[in-house]
Amino acid sequence: MVEEWIGEAASHLSTVVGLLENIFDPETIIFSGTFSDVVMDELIARMPALPPSVAARANRRQPRVMRGQTGQYTAALGAAALPLFEILTPKLETSPPDQQVA
Repeated sequence: MVEEWIGEAASHLSTVVGLLENIFDPETIIFSGTFSDVVMDELIARMPALPPSVAARANRRQPRVMRGQTGQYTAALGAAALPLFEILTPKLETSPPDQQVA
């Protein structure tokens, strides 16, 4: 049953990877989360050939898809990085600050 699900999920992931690459043009897409490394590796291995996209360059340094190394801690690490992201991200306001009329 798990093998069947992996096969079906892998075929859908291939299409999604192509879409994400065309939208964001990432260096690589990293799969990670609460699945075991074995399941994640199997998902990646069983993905059909990735569709052509802007990321299909001959001079790539990283594979188009790879398994992350943080496993079940991925979500916690992302949440822990949010305060730093908030501090370091420029605030580009589109409206002028309130000014008091004298």
